[in-house]
Amino acid sequence: MKKTFWIIGLVLLCSVSSFAQQGGDAEAPYSWALGLQTGPYLPNQIPNVTEIQPTTILRFSFPSNATKATEYMLSASNAEGVTIYNLSISSKTEMVIEGGLNSLLYIGLDATSFKTQYNGSFNTKGGVHLGIGLLMPMGGDTNFRMDMKFNFSNPGTALQLGFGFEIRYPQGDAAAEGN
Repeated sequence: MKKTFWIIGLVLLCSVSSFAQQGGDAEAPYSWALGLQTGPYLPNQIPNVTEIQPTTILRFSFPSNATKATEYMLSASNAEGVTIYNLSISSKTEMVIEGGLNSLLYIGLDATSFKTQYNGSFNTKGGVHLGIGLLMPMGGDTNFRMDMKFNFSNPGTALQLGFGFEIRYPQGDAAAEGN
């Protein structure tokens, strides 16, 4: 069963490029991005974790050839006698909506470690996630970002909401003009 779970996750991760719009050899709009968010972590069926957890989320992404971008995320929470860390890697696709807004779709693999006041050692589990988001330009390279990420992992599931800012660093000539 566990092997099947990982195979399905790998197939989903590799298939994200099929959601991307055909862009040909267009240059990526940025060289890398860094984001900081905060929001609630809503656990479900995780042993001894019953309360909504406040989280801090750090995101790092860069354009890739196979998909629009590869994104790494680290979230941390320490509240209500529970410590939770989530590390994930995602394949992310962006689609322009209207007025400069971008919708985000991402899928990937997770590693979640949690410790409760009843269990003194960390319990680490793997899983997959599916997320959607919205990126709104605020001026210059700064954007406001909202995300909703659903984690499918063993022993339970979780919904993570994130609200914060993302700074996109330009590449090539655009980066040189800014200095």
